[in-house]
Amino acid sequence: MKGMKVKINRKQLLKELGAVKAGISQRNIVDQSSCFAFDGKTVMSFNDEIACTLPTCLKIKGAVSADMFLAMLSKLKQKTLNIEASKTKLSIKTGKKGKTGKEYAKLALAKKLLLPINVVDKPKNWQPLAKHFEKALDYVKDCTSKDETRFALTCVNIHPDWIEGCDIIQAARYKIKTGLKKSTLVRKESIKYILNFDMKKFSETKNWMHFKNADGLVVSCRRFKVSKGYPSKEITELMKYKGDKMELPTELVNAIDKAQVFTNDETGNKNLIVKVGNGKISVVGKSSKGEYGKSSEVRYEGREFTFGIAPALLSKLAAKHEGCQISKKFLKIGKGKFQYITCVGVVD
Repeated sequence: MKGMKVKINRKQLLKELGAVKAGISQRNIVDQSSCFAFDGKTVMSFNDEIACTLPTCLKIKGAVSADMFLAMLSKLKQKTLNIEASKTKLSIKTGKKGKTGKEYAKLALAKKLLLPINVVDKPKNWQPLAKHFEKALDYVKDCTSKDETRFALTCVNIHPDWIEGCDIIQAARYKIKTGLKKSTLVRKESIKYILNFDMKKFSETKNWMHFKNADGLVVSCRRFKVSKGYPSKEITELMKYKGDKMELPTELVNAIDKAQVFTNDETGNKNLIVKVGNGKISVVGKSSKGEYGKSSEVRYEGREFTFGIAPALLSKLAAKHEGCQISKKFLKIGKGKFQYITCVGVVD
């Protein structure tokens, strides 16, 4: 018995699958978490922390391996594909015979949808997302912690009046009216995905924060209560301090771009090391496979010090020629809407 046949635009389908890929997990955290699930109208993914849904051009029902489906669609070159869904197989055919002959692929298809995406609260009251919400998130996200034993610090804190991230060594806060009535924590590893899709609206439900764009993509991220373990009050106090002034030279941007090549290795350390002293500021990227460093002149006559910072954040601050304030223990960058503060160490 033959199943449903559809003709689709390959690039359009790839775009749709890429948009919901954030909810895929190969660890099989929940049933079919490694699959794209289709319900005849939408394509879905869910890994217990992120849920993604999007209207799709592929009007079939069933679940198929996400990695295998994406890999095959990426390797095929034809603009249009014929797809047939039977009880157990998803067949992909390239259509008319060309110079290279016909091609086909068959992938296992689970007709029964087991993906437990129904545990995600349904968003109802959509509100416009603050104009600079994604910009604020992008500025603070790399200040969160990777230490799972301090769960709250792996999250971004979305406050009614700001968005902030902190890992005890450093903290960043961007002042913005978020539209929330109460603060909520969302894991950085979940919410970072919304930065790629120009979200326009948001909705709050009991256990989830939902974001939606003009294409109908909905990304839902688990939310958590702000516990005593989150140092929001301490961040507020630290942001008040003043110190000796220094400006970041804009010429650092090119050095940062080169140095970050050496910040992605198996050690997991993705920060650059910045050293200041003797009228110089140096940016160093270092890993087990090599290192890169560059020094620039800077107007600063105080003691020598060093600190670590994410390349993307430092690049943004240097490009804006941001001013710094330096004390014996801290360095603060920025003023107005955005502020960043970090502990500094003495150079031996």
